[in-house]
Amino acid sequence: MPSDALETDRPSNRQPTTSSTRFGSAWSRIARHERSLWGLVAAVFCADLLSTYHGVHHGLTEGNPIVRSVLADGGFVAFTTLKLATVCFAFSAWVVTPRPNRIVVPLGLALPWAATSLINVVAILA
Repeated sequence: MPSDALETDRPSNRQPTTSSTRFGSAWSRIARHERSLWGLVAAVFCADLLSTYHGVHHGLTEGNPIVRSVLADGGFVAFTTLKLATVCFAFSAWVVTPRPNRIVVPLGLALPWAATSLINVVAILA
């Protein structure tokens, strides 16, 4: 058997499937906007911080037991410190994560915090 036939039979040399190609191209389009995603992290960080502050000061309770404990023991300074520590840890993880996959780090912060901020605003307005 010719050596080039062996090379094409290896899984690493196979052509990607159509679905994985579409996913990969969508992923690369998102990855081009990493800086914008970190800006989104900053925006939803502030939105979550402010909406939590406003909600707690107007009689709502924090749903996360860890954050509830931090708020009870240290107030909003401790809460802000916890959030900043989370961002610092995530940024450190982003730095050491290989390039194609590191986009999940800002997405992993921005999406849950955006959802939380939206829930907070709905609860405040209700």
